[in-house]
Amino acid sequence: MTSVHALQKIFPAGFDNGYGNLKLLVEGFDVVRIPSYISTADMEDVPGRVEFEGKAYTVGESAFRAGTHFERNTDSNENKVKNALTTLLGALAHLPHRKAAQSFHTDT
Repeated sequence: MTSVHALQKIFPAGFDNGYGNLKLLVEGFDVVRIPSYISTADMEDVPGRVEFEGKAYTVGESAFRAGTHFERNTDSNENKVKNALTTLLGALAHLPHRKAAQSFHTDT
């Protein structure tokens, strides 16, 4: 049995890798709803940009703005399965960043 680190935080979440839109609900955050577009075109660091297995992907509205260089889940029946992990990571990349909790303690 593996032990769990005492400071580990578990976030219950739900993900819908939909044909039209991806939906992600993570406890403590608003629902993320983005178009199910994926692009491998070179672009700056935009919302939904992730690097996975040595390749960079953009998921969501920014992928659509890349022009004709994007894929949609509706383009093929296999895309929902083939792109599931990439779209999940892209949806997670749309969550707002949080600063790490800072705690200061002084002994006097």
